[in-house]
Amino acid sequence: METLPHAMRGRRFLEGVAFLFLVLAAAFLFVRMLPGDPVDIRLQSSMVAGDEATAAVMRSTLGLDQPLWLQFVDWIGGLSRLDGGRSLASDRPVLAELAARLPWSFAIGNGGLLLGVTFGTLLGYASCFHRHGIASAFSRMLVIASQSIPSFAVAFLVFWLVAVELQWIRPVFGSPIERIAGPILVVALFATGPFARVTFGTLVAVQSSSWFMTALAKGLSRKRAMIAHGGRSVVVANAAVLVPELGWAVGGTAVSEIVFGVSGLSAYIVEAAASRDYAVLQLYLVAIFVWLGTAHGCITALRSRIDPRPEVRR
Repeated sequence: METLPHAMRGRRFLEGVAFLFLVLAAAFLFVRMLPGDPVDIRLQSSMVAGDEATAAVMRSTLGLDQPLWLQFVDWIGGLSRLDGGRSLASDRPVLAELAARLPWSFAIGNGGLLLGVTFGTLLGYASCFHRHGIASAFSRMLVIASQSIPSFAVAFLVFWLVAVELQWIRPVFGSPIERIAGPILVVALFATGPFARVTFGTLVAVQSSSWFMTALAKGLSRKRAMIAHGGRSVVVANAAVLVPELGWAVGGTAVSEIVFGVSGLSAYIVEAAASRDYAVLQLYLVAIFVWLGTAHGCITALRSRIDPRPEVRR
């Protein structure tokens, strides 16, 4: 009986190691399958008329002339020493490049999602209180706009409004808060609508539940019952929507960063993809897997604790 927990821990450890290996292998192979040769792209972008000998020397220097399996082993060995390799474009350590840019994208993505969840939840409650009111129409409009209007158009519109017309911020030369305020607003505009409609739909479903009817029978008004007893269901539903939206925080804000001139991770990844910067793209994909996997695990644990449905909590 006492050996069972240890066996389970060992099994989970081995499963975790196997999963991490698969993630690393998938990131490595996916990047190497991209069309285009990084050496040829680098020679063309530098306007150097390189011959086969020059290209061969560059491949040897970068280790690209080795067999694919050996390149993978070298990469894994470097990661074990916290060495993600060097960028093909800047010749700087990849970890240093990502560490310098990640805080900008992380602040923009998470800040925009925080605003989106907050205002989306409030808008969803207002839509449920007044089914045919302005809040309901506005939330539907936001959802339709987020699906039909390109993000670059929204980014340019926000830039023109808050930086040019109203002059509230200085995107390029202002303080760090001013530089990320515009991109945060863009992310929030795209996130608010979905969270508002999910909140609205959840509250509509809550009103048909037996425990909500019991709250009404005890004398609570419909609004007070939704506020007092619908909160957990709203949190559970919005948490399910939040997981895929978390991609904004580590690479989903490229358009906003480029428009507002922010040296964030997302814009850097776009440049790395164009130049086939293998070391950058491989480490970025691993970071995406780790971030979304960790976030999914945390949110799943939160949902299992606060979900008001007994069959889910068991």
